[in-house]
Amino acid sequence: MAGRSGQPRAPTWVAQLNEGPAAVLTGSLRQRMEQHRTKADCAGCHNRLDPIGFGFENYDAIGRYRTQEDGKDIDATGSIAKSDVDGDFDGAVEMSKKLADSHQVERCYTTQWFRYAYGRGESAEDTCTIAALGEQFAGTGGDIKELIVALTQTDAFLYRKAGGAP
Repeated sequence: MAGRSGQPRAPTWVAQLNEGPAAVLTGSLRQRMEQHRTKADCAGCHNRLDPIGFGFENYDAIGRYRTQEDGKDIDATGSIAKSDVDGDFDGAVEMSKKLADSHQVERCYTTQWFRYAYGRGESAEDTCTIAALGEQFAGTGGDIKELIVALTQTDAFLYRKAGGAP
């Protein structure tokens, strides 16, 4: 979505920042994010997002691996909070390993596949289906192919409510 200037506009739920000279952030990305979080309108989300996002610091805007930014060593340490795998990590590989051990991530992954496969959000009636899919997924050691097959074997996939609505 672009504004009059042709530049992308932030969604309405994103706080609009002052675009004057005082808004220019400096330093490494980590330092700019620290400056960014001093703004009350930004801190609420970025205090949760940034610590996990720092794990990707070794990758530039097009995904190339790097160890320095502007001649300075990159700090790719971060942390995961409010989960079943809380703790610190160093880099995307360590972060991925922590997330791969998370039962919460496994449940979220199963739910997202449910939404995609069925073309709709879940309802209260889907609680048992999603729980069963999650158990099957865990039982296969996280085999995605098996999850996709399991998604096609449920009543929720095979039958629609009267009237054709999902």
